[in-house]
Amino acid sequence: MNKKKKVTIYDIARISGFSPKTVSRVVNGEKNVKKSTYEKINQILQEYNYVPNTYARGLINKTNRNILISVPKTEFYPLEWFHILLEKIILECRKHDMNTIVEYTEPNDSMENSVLYSSSSFIGAAVIFYESPRDQRIMYLQKLGIPFIVFGKSDTEGVTYVTNNDYDALKSLMYYLVSKGLEKVSLLIGDQSLVNMDRVRGVKDAYDELGLDASLIEVVYQMKTVEDVYLYSKADFTKENIPDAIFVSGDEKVIGLIRALNELNIKIPEDVSIVGFDNIPWAQYFDPSLTTIAQDFTTLSKEIVNRLEILINGMTDLTSIEVPTKLIIRETTK
Repeated sequence: MNKKKKVTIYDIARISGFSPKTVSRVVNGEKNVKKSTYEKINQILQEYNYVPNTYARGLINKTNRNILISVPKTEFYPLEWFHILLEKIILECRKHDMNTIVEYTEPNDSMENSVLYSSSSFIGAAVIFYESPRDQRIMYLQKLGIPFIVFGKSDTEGVTYVTNNDYDALKSLMYYLVSKGLEKVSLLIGDQSLVNMDRVRGVKDAYDELGLDASLIEVVYQMKTVEDVYLYSKADFTKENIPDAIFVSGDEKVIGLIRALNELNIKIPEDVSIVGFDNIPWAQYFDPSLTTIAQDFTTLSKEIVNRLEILINGMTDLTSIEVPTKLIIRETTK
């Protein structure tokens, strides 16, 4: 055999005369292998520069540890916070000896063109981002019996999800702002997803508990991009008509708000306080530096991968979890 060619466990088994299962035990460092057998197989492994193949090892061990991370791509996704969380998930998967496959799908892609459809036999579990109503990915995974976790709140029956505690995040933020005398607020939110609806509910419940008039709250949906926020802010805000505070659902979109306020000669935080969401690394370098709600990316990634591990091992009765956030106070609030 050409030693430059990448060999598999099955090649090593044929060369050594031992079964693939025995070779797998040696590759995985298991102790229940006869010393002479171990030495012979190990010598062949070194001779042929064998590199373990995650896919093959999963098939031999009857456990498929290949994780598909499925991400629909649009003109405004994925954002910076997603890349931070993705990196954390991949690193956490490595700690659990899991191989990750990341697939970005375009809006008009059909299931037949997806990795999930074409290579489902190699997928042991999946992480679904940006779930949509009657999501085809979820229906297909359920049909095949492949376990999965959704990131972000889900209302699909029987689905386990990991998300931020968005309700408490915004409720706590309102308590903080009101304590500083900032009662009139505008919320520049994306679409009417479960996550964003939870954020709005947290704001309204805080005002109800504080005995404040709900008319002090302005909720603006469909603020999906920097441009959306910029155009709305430039058209709607004036120096004479500005709320006490503006919350933007995403740090990156705050750039559009700051640009608009600068052009309108509205000062931050003297005239209006601003709060974002995500705590992306460069939020601290905004001018002024951005007060924001920090996602706990490390805990989110651990909760996702721990649940994947449990699902791969055959357990199905899992609870969803909402991970606490943290308010980071910087210069954009009074």
